[in-house]
Amino acid sequence: MKKRISLLLLFIMILALNTTALASNVSVNPADFTNLEQPGRSTSTVVLTADAVQFSVIVPTKLPLHIGSDGGVTTATNAKFINRSYAPVRVSQAEIKATEGWTLAPYERNIKEMDLASQEVGFKIHGVATLSKGSKEVLLFDKDKIQIQGRDPGASENTTFSLSYKATVPVQTKSIANEKKIADVVFTIGWDM
Repeated sequence: MKKRISLLLLFIMILALNTTALASNVSVNPADFTNLEQPGRSTSTVVLTADAVQFSVIVPTKLPLHIGSDGGVTTATNAKFINRSYAPVRVSQAEIKATEGWTLAPYERNIKEMDLASQEVGFKIHGVATLSKGSKEVLLFDKDKIQIQGRDPGASENTTFSLSYKATVPVQTKSIANEKKIADVVFTIGWDM
């Protein structure tokens, strides 16, 4: 009886030491075998097939701004990109377009010298600021500026990257109780290669 149990445990241990690479529909075609009829060497070619990794990044749909009565501008602290892909991605640029009668302006400017209630806004996203006045401006990010690592293979947890942004807006003489759209930001995101 002890001999049978020992043999059973030995068999289980041997199975536990065996490692198998699992893949869908991977097998050797019967035509891909060579019969060596004498001692010698034979070459086996390693071939690869792969499924493309899925690109999946969640981007904030709103970037809220609030101007206090003292002229201070508050931005959201929880804006972030969420990379659900298994490969790293990066944000290469942000195209900002003023809307609803607003105009883009340089971020680095003296707010005190601006007309009260003028509809101008300056932006700074991850240290890159608007530089000129107009209706549209593209902010270009260095390759390592906004990189978002991919998920670990087999992991269910996504990776995130906090979006840091600031704005300069002149003090408004009238209250804006309901959200008012003043600009659109189009982020360009791709694989980090």
